[in-house]
Amino acid sequence: MNWWKRNNVHIYGIVGIIIGIVGLSIAFLKSDPPAYTSPSNSSLILKKDVENLIYNAQRSELRKMRVTTPSSQRKETLEFPARTTSGFELETYTIVFDLRSFKPIPSKYRGKKHSYVVQEILQTIRKTSKSETYFLPAHTSGFDVYVRSMTKEPRLTAIHANEADERAVLGKYPVKPRLFEFDVSNIPDNGKFGLHILKTYVDAFQNEDQSWVGVNVGLPTRSISYIILFPKDRPYTAFKRFANDSNSSPSTLPSDEQFLADEENHLWIWWKITDPKPNYEYNVDWEW
Repeated sequence: MNWWKRNNVHIYGIVGIIIGIVGLSIAFLKSDPPAYTSPSNSSLILKKDVENLIYNAQRSELRKMRVTTPSSQRKETLEFPARTTSGFELETYTIVFDLRSFKPIPSKYRGKKHSYVVQEILQTIRKTSKSETYFLPAHTSGFDVYVRSMTKEPRLTAIHANEADERAVLGKYPVKPRLFEFDVSNIPDNGKFGLHILKTYVDAFQNEDQSWVGVNVGLPTRSISYIILFPKDRPYTAFKRFANDSNSSPSTLPSDEQFLADEENHLWIWWKITDPKPNYEYNVDWEW
């Protein structure tokens, strides 16, 4: 895979900062946590925290919480509502990409809902202006992407969807954009609110050059953290972390980044970026 040559349009939340261990859907077992190999600069506390985080995530019921049909709040539209990336700061942000139900599908069978990738998003957001609406985007080159909000307030009020067109591309592939709209009119200025969102990508990650995930930084951000969980029968064989700005210019990875990976079984990757740069995209690219 020529990951360094492809364009960079990504599956992303608006921006982010970690929430660490909080809010994952977990189910503990009494067996020992999985082993991992850590970078030399990781502290013992960090090792234990990440060990527990991955242990819990691997044993979660996230796959069973996948969404398989469109929501009643979904609206088919040709034009999305106007939105801005100002007026909010994310104080915590965790993303879990659960690939454990991923299945490679021959092209003639795609669109029949054989493969599911669940993305869990947890955000703590500070409202810095009188904005009444908060948007969370998504897009897919697969069959579709469905969403479920696990948060009662703010309410998910609309899901805007349109079909793929030539203006939206993922690498060289047209994508189907989606925009999730939340009503934050009851949140006071300088007040905080949280989101817990599940996105289900149906028959996605099927093309040869689409084994990657990324986060785009559009707001002031302290840190970003995400976890990638791989199927036992399809572990990663290699992976690369990298960053690009909005002009696709490569960037040196931050010196205070932290990452851990399952070097024994190749079933998970954890990565944290502190003080990510605005308008940069932080990505993990892997090979099966």
